[in-house]
Amino acid sequence: MNWLAWPFYCLTAFGLAFVVGQSKISLPFRVALAKAGPVGLFLVELLECPGCFGFWCGIAYSFTAHGRGLTLWAPPLWAGTIALGLFTCATNMVLNHYATNVYSRPQ
Repeated sequence: MNWLAWPFYCLTAFGLAFVVGQSKISLPFRVALAKAGPVGLFLVELLECPGCFGFWCGIAYSFTAHGRGLTLWAPPLWAGTIALGLFTCATNMVLNHYATNVYSRPQ
């Protein structure tokens, strides 16, 4: 993966986390999942947390990309998987903070 792909990856992961966890598009799904019981409510909390969702997106991407050479470096699979999960978690938290606290302020 070249260096230009990293900003694209970060924005794509944040966009996915926003659509799944905070947008009106997925609200009926989240409401139905929350009504399914305590496990459903726990899953909704994970989906609505941009850091949690970003961590699991990073884990999933790492598993799919590692064998295809789409990673920036080549650490052992478990180390790269955890590192990418934490990186995606952090970038989602920063971008969510910017989107909710800085960008949405009244002008």
